[in-house]
Amino acid sequence: MHAIKNWRIRTLHEAGGRRKRLEIVRRRHKQKEESVIMSSVIMEGQLLAELQADGALLQQGCTADRTAPNGVRIDRRGHHVGIWHWRQGVFAFTPAGYGESTIEVETVAEAVLFTRLRLAAD
Repeated sequence: MHAIKNWRIRTLHEAGGRRKRLEIVRRRHKQKEESVIMSSVIMEGQLLAELQADGALLQQGCTADRTAPNGVRIDRRGHHVGIWHWRQGVFAFTPAGYGESTIEVETVAEAVLFTRLRLAAD
């Protein structure tokens, strides 16, 4: 997994569609910009894979699953902890029982680290 450094994020709207996509464009010195379309499905899929593979979270009894229509649900020993969503170029975490997110991070690595810290605090 590559850290997303020196990337610029633009919001795109599909014509006639509901789903919003994000275009992440890498800045290059005097070269043509490379564009990669990364929807919330892709970004949340990357986060889900990292959370499911994290040994520290597994030892704490943490599980991560997809939610419908989008999001990554975090449970610990059968109890809901919260949900990660990819919104407007950041991962937003909404704890169980809250109506809105309480923290936003920019990378998958930061989201995994925050999840570890959150579970350690509980």
